[in-house]
Amino acid sequence: ITYSIVYGYTVYTVTRVADNLAKSSFNLIFLPFTQLPHSDFIPLIKQYTSNMWLSLWNDLPADFASKYINITPNIHKKTWFNNLHLHRSYIVQFNRLRIGHHLLPSHSFKLGLNDSPFCTLHLN
Repeated sequence: ITYSIVYGYTVYTVTRVADNLAKSSFNLIFLPFTQLPHSDFIPLIKQYTSNMWLSLWNDLPADFASKYINITPNIHKKTWFNNLHLHRSYIVQFNRLRIGHHLLPSHSFKLGLNDSPFCTLHLN
């Protein structure tokens, strides 16, 4: 069995190929193990995707995404917000602050939107 993750496709030729593959598999003779419920495959899929993500993360060059790697050197099974009952918008805001992607003057300065990395609101 080969699992493929398809995030989305919009190109007509890709759609046509996917449809043709699906139609061609209709006449295949299936082995008895296909009678297993799909829930039996979920742990296998989760483990496979976790291992694939971990290998991609570990194979990143040292200079690529160094700030992200310094924040999270290892991929954990559970997220840092696993036991917290926070709204998604708060989690997104915390993550943006952790990686330095926010609307504070320091980030605006990096993007060339401010002349200074410091807050100028209370200088007077």
